[in-house]
Amino acid sequence: REISKANKTNKRMAAQMKRSGRAANAFGSQIKKLGGLLAGAFGVQALIGYGRRALQMANQVEEASKRTGIAIEGLQAIQAAGQQVGIADTAINMGLQRFNRRLGEIARTGRGELAPALKELDVDVYGVDGQLRATGDVLQEFARKLNAVEDSSVKTSLSMKAFDSEGVAIGVNLGPLLADLPQLTEAMRDMGLVLNEQTVKELADA
Repeated sequence: REISKANKTNKRMAAQMKRSGRAANAFGSQIKKLGGLLAGAFGVQALIGYGRRALQMANQVEEASKRTGIAIEGLQAIQAAGQQVGIADTAINMGLQRFNRRLGEIARTGRGELAPALKELDVDVYGVDGQLRATGDVLQEFARKLNAVEDSSVKTSLSMKAFDSEGVAIGVNLGPLLADLPQLTEAMRDMGLVLNEQTVKELADA
């Protein structure tokens, strides 16, 4: 049974690496989808290198997903984009963890450091059904409305309220990508930079 499970996991890993090898062909069309924000950033070796690193760090990815409230695949996509503009995974994880924690504070008390920023941007923590929205959904809306802020000092201030010292890196530099996380995730998945959730969990449990 364990051998069968290992074989299945190995096949998924091989498929992910094969997709990285095909990344150059997918690169042009995916970059157009992202509005050229990552144009020229990736090479085939970089794609393969990130894929290998992701395989080795499945456990860290799973744990970071729990702390940040961001889905496993979405988190990998954000990390991959961050790597190409010089933002370390640790910085991204820390910033997103603070964002998630501050959302929780608002849910518990109705107040908190992030509350004024969300109010200024008209971002709701609760959905129309009265339920607390997923962190990833709030993050996307926050990023989208933050991108529309023209005053750079105001944008930086709002970002700091959300992500603290990682505000500029995440809110300002990655904001245009975070505004459409599903699209970013799809693009990174097609490039072979994102392992599916099942594979990550199997590797983490191995």
